[in-house]
Amino acid sequence: MLLPSPDRTRVSLFVWIASLLTMLASTHAADPVPANVGQLGTAIESIPVPGEKEQFFKGQTTRDGKLYLTPNEAFFPTLGLTAKGSGNTVDVDQLNGGKAFLSIDGWNPGETAEWGILLKQPGQMQVRLMLSAKAACEFTLDVGEEKISVPVPQPVASPTVVLSKNITIRNPGPVRVALTC
Repeated sequence: MLLPSPDRTRVSLFVWIASLLTMLASTHAADPVPANVGQLGTAIESIPVPGEKEQFFKGQTTRDGKLYLTPNEAFFPTLGLTAKGSGNTVDVDQLNGGKAFLSIDGWNPGETAEWGILLKQPGQMQVRLMLSAKAACEFTLDVGEEKISVPVPQPVASPTVVLSKNITIRNPGPVRVALTC
């Protein structure tokens, strides 16, 4: 199905994942995500890189087996996206210059937002994608080896779950989560 390219589509994303650590500092911005859940607001710690001496990830441990990926933890490798709006969570260790963001804006075909997570163990995880979009669009969500098509056939005015899926992660360690327009 071909969909028109999104025009300044606004997206807020979070993913719930059991038994995980994030590789990134994390804060909370999306209104649908309550403060102080998952890893949000927890202290940043040094996590040893498996199999490597004296190398560490900086990350946060989830307090309840859930991981919320928001605009605050995202990287934009193609540099066309921006984190916008004002979120309601403290910027842990000032990693975002003291700001918490509400959405990711500037989506055009080929734009990608990425998050890094560190899995303690293999197993099942539930992925839920919540977004709002000003126009119809189609996204791809990559989680490790899984590639999931996420069509959004019409505008979505307020944040809505557009994907809920259980996936299997076979290998513990660093995993890339990417949302691509």
